[in-house]
Amino acid sequence: MNSAPEAVPPGRARLVDLLLAAALFVALFFVYRPALDAGFVWDDDGHLTQPALRGTDGLARIWTDPTAAQQYYPLVHTLFWLEHRAFGAEPAGYHWINLALHACAALLCVGVLRRLALPGAWLAGALWALHPLQVQSVAWISEQKNTLSACFYFAAWLAWARFDEGLLRGTRRYGAWAAFVLFALAAVLSKTVTCTLVPAILLVTWAREGGRGWTKRVPWVVLPFLLAASFAVVTPWLEREVGRVGGAEHPTDLADFLPRLAVAGKDLWFYLGHLAWPPGTCFVHPRWSTTGPLGPSLLPAVAFASCTLALFTLRKRIGRSPVVALLYFAGTLFPALGFVDAIPVRYSFVADHFQYLAGLGPIVLVAAGGAVLVRRVAPGAAAALRFLALLVLFVLAFLARGHAKDFQDAETLWKATLEKNPGAWMAWNNLVDELNRQGRFAEAVETGLVARRLHPDRPTLAHNLGVALQSQGRLAEALACYEFAAKQAPEYGRIEFDRASALIELGRPAEALEALARTIELTPGFAAAHMLRGNALLALRRSDEALEAYQRALELDPAYAQGWYNLGVARATRREFALAEAAYRRALDLAPDELGARLNLGVVLAQEGRRLEARVELERVAREG
Repeated sequence: MNSAPEAVPPGRARLVDLLLAAALFVALFFVYRPALDAGFVWDDDGHLTQPALRGTDGLARIWTDPTAAQQYYPLVHTLFWLEHRAFGAEPAGYHWINLALHACAALLCVGVLRRLALPGAWLAGALWALHPLQVQSVAWISEQKNTLSACFYFAAWLAWARFDEGLLRGTRRYGAWAAFVLFALAAVLSKTVTCTLVPAILLVTWAREGGRGWTKRVPWVVLPFLLAASFAVVTPWLEREVGRVGGAEHPTDLADFLPRLAVAGKDLWFYLGHLAWPPGTCFVHPRWSTTGPLGPSLLPAVAFASCTLALFTLRKRIGRSPVVALLYFAGTLFPALGFVDAIPVRYSFVADHFQYLAGLGPIVLVAAGGAVLVRRVAPGAAAALRFLALLVLFVLAFLARGHAKDFQDAETLWKATLEKNPGAWMAWNNLVDELNRQGRFAEAVETGLVARRLHPDRPTLAHNLGVALQSQGRLAEALACYEFAAKQAPEYGRIEFDRASALIELGRPAEALEALARTIELTPGFAAAHMLRGNALLALRRSDEALEAYQRALELDPAYAQGWYNLGVARATRREFALAEAAYRRALDLAPDELGARLNLGVVLAQEGRRLEARVELERVAREG
């Protein structure tokens, strides 16, 4: 893999590089054009609209509070904070930035490969950038942590290469080393999977030079490795404590080491297979069972280890590159192989975005091998190989573009996922939730009933079906769904909240208060829970307590229009018409089209004897109603 390239005049080489970079940008634009007009999907809006990103103290919370977000990736959330300032709730800007980061990562990757004097650097960079398995990382805004961390990862490697070059010549380039440490730290603060950078650098160094120079190098990588490892410990803890990995809703199924090893073996072969044959890309891949006999389930892991050992044994005959490519692939994937509990194992043991960096190992091996072969065969065969490489890039680009279309919006994504993986309970659940969000409750009920027949044990699915049923007036069925969900997942306060809502509609406010007590215990800052508690208290004619509940809701969320409306109702029932008027006017300031608040304002004004003003409001209701 270390064959020297033919000498090319520097000016011509720069021109070729510029043309290749431009061609790669055009190809990436072609692939991801459908995603640039796409909306938010799944947890995108959760990353972009949470309080840590909205308030003026958002930046401080992002860096100082590890629980401000589901994962402690402060550089990513800082970028989201800036994007939110620039683009608000418009997704196009986020998509453009994610694509730009992916393109920059690809160019930096090419730079690293060329610095390592590997043949086929541009081919490897293009294969990596255009591969359909990368679509999930680029078209899904939440995975900006992949694209951003990759930029820092490759930048750190380039800085290390410059430092290492000087180190071996006896000159210490401290500026390059400082840049290496800072970029490596930035990478791990964007995504902790990049903690594998230092082992990857040492592995590739061994491939190129064997054991030479290690005593000089190792002391200089200890600090960045320890920093990366310390941050890598934080992510699993947060996913366990904040993300609630495990439990009734999200079992890991992996209590012991050997079952985890069995899953890791299947994962490795799965990713290798999809790198070689990518038409099966899917947002949620099937989650294989872990309940079979342990012996046969360990065979994939044994086979992978055997292949690695065989390549290591043959290294003097075939070179170190094959075993290094495989070890880089497995080592970079290690954090996502199931040995550490993580949120995505709720749905599947594999995900396309896990291999974003890891896939580079096999890709570089193939590209470098192809480049070496082109130099050694006859001109006609070399031309055929170049044409084959170009054809592969075209096929990958068209497959990736097709997958990028799946990310057009949430409904499209979940339906596309179910076409490829009908057993994906998460896709069923999120499709029902999306239909509810769009107000298409009849379709949500129909879809939810099918999904529950397939997955009767999933509490969030039962919960979302309950929301759809309640919106259709099927209160008894909705309540049954809520009660099942609450029993299976008692840690989710939102289920108890919706159960309380159904109980109030059924005329059972006392029972609703019990459910709301549980909701408020679990989520004390949930303003809507305090508002609903006020409704239940008002139904029980406990108006003083209802007023306190409404006021608490408005303390938590002063811009809560429904809370001001309900406060107005409570004031009006106590014949406190001036205070009721003020509450209704505040509700209308926040939601000018709320006809209920305008109607009640007219009634209150009439009660106060202000008939002309009342007539104006009531006539407007009649016109707009």
